[in-house]
Amino acid sequence: MSTAAGSRKRSTSFVSQDNDVKSGKQLKTDELEKEKGPSNPFADTSLPTDPFVSLDDEVVRAFVDLEKDHPNRNVNIRTVLPLSDFEIKELERVLQFHVPPEQDEWRPDWSGNIAYLDKEVTNPKVPVKEKKSSFKQPFITWAQNIPGAATWVYNLLRYVYHKDGTPSSARAMIRSVDASNVQAMEEAVRRMSYDPDVLREDGWVTKRVLTPVGATGGAYHIAAKIRWMESDAVIIAYVHDAEIGDLWKALWIDEKTCFDLEYEEVLKAKRKWERKYISSLQTDNNRKSARYGGNADYIVPGIHYGIVLAASFGKGARPGVYWPARVMHVSEAVGTTQVGKRNSAKQKVDLIFLAPYWQADHSAARSRKPDGMSEAPVSAFASVPLFLLESVEATDEMIKEYTFGANGKLDMNELRMSFQFTGLPKQVFQRYVDGHRLAMALKLYAKNHLHAKMTPTDRASAGLFETHVMSIQAPHFPRVILELPFAYILDQLNRVNDGKRLMSEEEQPLQLHEIVKVMEPPGCWGFHSAEGTTQAVTYGAPPALSPFQSVDLKSDTSCLPPATLFAEGDKNSGPTNDLFQTMVTGLSILKSIFNDKQVAPSVTLLRTSVGELFALLSEMLKCNSPAENRKKQKSTIKYWIMVKRIGIETLTMYGGERHEVLAEWNLFIERVYKQILHTVAGESHCKRVSLVMSDYRCNGHRTSDGCFERAVRLPAALKGAKLAGAGTNPYHSIVPSVNDVYIDFVLKKVLPMAHAKSYLERMRMRCALARDSDRGLILTDDSSGDGGADTRGSKGTWDAAVAAVATVVSAVDKIIYAEASTAFCATRPPGHHAGKMLHPMKAVSNGFCILNAAACAALYAVAPVSEGGLGLSKVCVIDFDVHHGNGTQDILCSTYDPRFLYVSMHAGGAHVNGVTMEDDPDHQLHVLAGSAKQGIYPGRCGDTSPHEGVLNIPLGEKVLSHDIGLALISKVVPKVSTFLPDMVIISAGFDAHKCDPMGLGGLSAADFGHITDVICSLAAKFCSGRVVSILEGGYGVPCCREQRRNANGDSISISSSVCLGVGVTPTCTISSQNGVADVFQDDATTTSKDTAGVSETKLITDSDHREKDDGVTLNSSVPNQILSAANGGSTVPNSFLQPSRLLDLGDDLPSDMDDQVPLALQARLEKCYAEGFIDCVCEHVRALARSTK
Repeated sequence: MSTAAGSRKRSTSFVSQDNDVKSGKQLKTDELEKEKGPSNPFADTSLPTDPFVSLDDEVVRAFVDLEKDHPNRNVNIRTVLPLSDFEIKELERVLQFHVPPEQDEWRPDWSGNIAYLDKEVTNPKVPVKEKKSSFKQPFITWAQNIPGAATWVYNLLRYVYHKDGTPSSARAMIRSVDASNVQAMEEAVRRMSYDPDVLREDGWVTKRVLTPVGATGGAYHIAAKIRWMESDAVIIAYVHDAEIGDLWKALWIDEKTCFDLEYEEVLKAKRKWERKYISSLQTDNNRKSARYGGNADYIVPGIHYGIVLAASFGKGARPGVYWPARVMHVSEAVGTTQVGKRNSAKQKVDLIFLAPYWQADHSAARSRKPDGMSEAPVSAFASVPLFLLESVEATDEMIKEYTFGANGKLDMNELRMSFQFTGLPKQVFQRYVDGHRLAMALKLYAKNHLHAKMTPTDRASAGLFETHVMSIQAPHFPRVILELPFAYILDQLNRVNDGKRLMSEEEQPLQLHEIVKVMEPPGCWGFHSAEGTTQAVTYGAPPALSPFQSVDLKSDTSCLPPATLFAEGDKNSGPTNDLFQTMVTGLSILKSIFNDKQVAPSVTLLRTSVGELFALLSEMLKCNSPAENRKKQKSTIKYWIMVKRIGIETLTMYGGERHEVLAEWNLFIERVYKQILHTVAGESHCKRVSLVMSDYRCNGHRTSDGCFERAVRLPAALKGAKLAGAGTNPYHSIVPSVNDVYIDFVLKKVLPMAHAKSYLERMRMRCALARDSDRGLILTDDSSGDGGADTRGSKGTWDAAVAAVATVVSAVDKIIYAEASTAFCATRPPGHHAGKMLHPMKAVSNGFCILNAAACAALYAVAPVSEGGLGLSKVCVIDFDVHHGNGTQDILCSTYDPRFLYVSMHAGGAHVNGVTMEDDPDHQLHVLAGSAKQGIYPGRCGDTSPHEGVLNIPLGEKVLSHDIGLALISKVVPKVSTFLPDMVIISAGFDAHKCDPMGLGGLSAADFGHITDVICSLAAKFCSGRVVSILEGGYGVPCCREQRRNANGDSISISSSVCLGVGVTPTCTISSQNGVADVFQDDATTTSKDTAGVSETKLITDSDHREKDDGVTLNSSVPNQILSAANGGSTVPNSFLQPSRLLDLGDDLPSDMDDQVPLALQARLEKCYAEGFIDCVCEHVRALARSTK
């Protein structure tokens, strides 16, 4: 619904506020209806209907002539005196403040107060006792009809003039306004709502940016035309409000009045405009510009193949879903449609959507469809055209690069994963697959048979044809290709089964060229038009290759001689060479390398090493006891790791096709790894194992009451794992503790690889010196007292952190040595914000983290065997916690290291983290759970990727399903495919969930399962499915214990505003039984000063609570509205609520584990009963287990 003026902090709207707006009507006073042409001083009838707005202009200048003199230019500028108390009381009476039911009062912002001009009131001249019989209308309307009422309007402007925060430009208008003319004052107020100078001073952005920023697009939407309340409007400004979020100011074009919209309202309004535009195409062919956001210079990578991913505004199309489409060449459009406005044509591209699912009635699309392309009547989409024409704006928001099929094949598993993020019903999946089949077929044809490349004349040609440059660059497909019977062709291919799986995991693209050849006239006719000569007819068998499913000629190695490893006569040559031939099948480049007798000595060494590896594998084939087989398997895997590393080092320097060589080597060596597993497991026991690992020592980490990172998160994670089936069978088991050998090994070898010695010693000593009863100790402050108050712990924190790292290192061993394929490590404290030292990448704190288990595991995996490591070559860490893993990046990728790839998808971005650390020397901003305007923790370090070893993907103020799905498919999958990891480590944070108290995400629990599916499919393709997942964030665990009560039966609740992200010292209220409340701070908290003089708060310990709460009740000082909501709508003094219900964690919750949650946090956690942290872990673990089947 529309937002009324003054209802938001930054609104300067001058539209109806109450019943008219809520009912969807526009306020049109008699005066506004009478305004025509020159009588309106702000109207500009000379401007075109659809002006082009450049990036250097304020958009409002295209619709309002701001250069015209102000209508009150002849009035002398006067001094504006403040109102007296009597005048204020009189103005409140006229505006009918404190009159039920509104009970209005003065607002804190200047624009909210000026909006009272439009408040619906009864006649101010009517006596109070007669007001019930008086009708209501806007205050400004009464003022225009009542003699002498101009004084009331001017007094309101005087009040606004002296209000703090009123822009100087607005004050200048008030100083020059004619105080005796109500209409002049109304026009001045209207101008304040859209004047660029006023908006800029009030914090609005008035100039459009070239590309979308963050999840909402920000200032990119400026200049977009919209339709709201049945009238046309244009967006003229953007602002981010800390309380409300992103806001856009729009101007009704006809009336020159403004209103504010939120993001969802902007999308709705833009779609309304586009639908109006599309409907106009059905009545005439005048192609009017739907929006002004297009970019005549925008070019999608790979446009010379003619295939893109695009979003549609068609009826029934879901916003944010990108569908395969073909870019029409300019010659196809000539003669079919009339080109409209010059600038409009250059900012739009004509697309043909391939097998769309949405309904639309486009005569232009159906007129170009031959009869042979009609679909079978049994199809659910028989009434939907197979090809749909739409004119789409040329922006990154609407058109993106087609990234599927990078290896020349259509990966059905990849399609299935990407489809899950669209939110479309499963019945659409067949259509989704068919669209990509057509896209891949056309792309392959363009690549092999059409050589469209950008030439210097393309841009000039675009200007000549009045079209976008992409329409010139797109390939011109022959008519015979475009008019193939595609519906019939698609019906010959494998169909999907309920949107879950196809009959094959990879599919070769359609060979359109071969299909056309099959359709040529038979040779018995004696003529071939291509050569223009008569040729003899050759009868015989039909071609061996099917045009519908042809073989990839590049991978056809049948013409190559078999590769050999051993010389003739070698006793191992027979079975070993046979096994080798099986492993190298289809790998043409690798075959040629092994067959080359004149290769470098390094390749000879590689060939020898591979031969020895196959000899070991041959020995394993002999019948042995299970224990002996396991021993041989481990030694063989160790040798396999060494051979794989030798191969990577050798083949990196081989030839010009470096990636193709390494890809084939990776495929070959992983086939060998799977053979090693299969040899030991046997034919009947080849199932793979998925583990859930934890350690009882992790429960020793106890944080302060009110901290998001509560101790109950660990038992809650174990409950989620059990709901996913963990512990129910040998192939999905739970490992409750780690061997003490790993504890010692981690302390001596692993931790020094990741963290500085001084950091480790500081953490260990802080915990060692704590009392057994201490909780909530600040652990991460440095020698200056700086380091943030969010990371707290207890005496058992150090042992818990070490046990967490040891659990992950043990999991890595089990994965590499084939005891399991995937493992989820349910451990705490989390670690991805912990760096080499304090303040990694200039973060203000450690964000609940002590030791970085993910970085430790990666370093252990790649460390040489001589240094106690496993000797792997490459490890990829994928982090989907809502916060950027600055600690992991600091440890692994502070400089480029080819052994590591760090990928992070998180909330943030340049427009969100606008405050730099240099501008925040006192560390007051970028706090954990801070507002988006302050910046999202840990700051700007995750906004960019410093080198090719890091892929940071900031997703705006909130992480949403469409955004993270598109990031996974279009960015993460190609990057990991190029990297070819030996293992994937997941930093699994679930704080991007829609119910998480952090409030930075919009994902569902099922979305986390989909994300895990994509990552596991990558691991299955490149590293035999080896995945270790580590619990990071995620705080949506409802209360698990009753809140403590004193002797009188009252509950005790402590509020930690530092942990809640408020950024101020918490105040604790003691309420005695006689109802007298005393606020004390010194007794409840201890403070220390950092170098900037900012107080840090340390909560008192449990023992201190028990000493101080005799006869009194500690109540968190939470806002009244939170207390009111918790009490069912009424605020009851001195009452303390228990949670509505308690979460049952069963035996996993230790008997000595308390869970005291302040009321403010309780209110946030209520919605987690429906779906929360446990459900996210369940879906994640279920997906890990699913990948092993």
